[in-house]
Amino acid sequence: MESFNLKFPSVINIKKTGNKDCCLLIIPVIVKSASIPIVFKYKPNQLEWSLYEEVSKDVRLINGLIFNLSYPLPSLDNHKLASKRKYFIKIISQKIPCYYVLGKLSDVAREVDQIFADNCLNS
Repeated sequence: MESFNLKFPSVINIKKTGNKDCCLLIIPVIVKSASIPIVFKYKPNQLEWSLYEEVSKDVRLINGLIFNLSYPLPSLDNHKLASKRKYFIKIISQKIPCYYVLGKLSDVAREVDQIFADNCLNS
């Protein structure tokens, strides 16, 4: 963000005005040299696969080493946790749309605004 001269406070407080529901997931990828933005909508099974892998990394300790990578740690995962995780991700992937948006910052911002308007403002 520094290259765009954007500064943010160290803490941002958002007043709670009620319960919030997630209506959309977006994976932004900023590439200065992109000539046109690329927008890809995940299918539910693609999103389920990607999200499960992402939320499982820390639990399964893909890099489960401490003390300067010299001491292996056992995984904290078990069948019960994995089943709950799988169920949670299945529900999310079926109910919440997810988009991958790649491009210049201004293009990504414009695409995100449009995707949000199309998916969340009328719900």
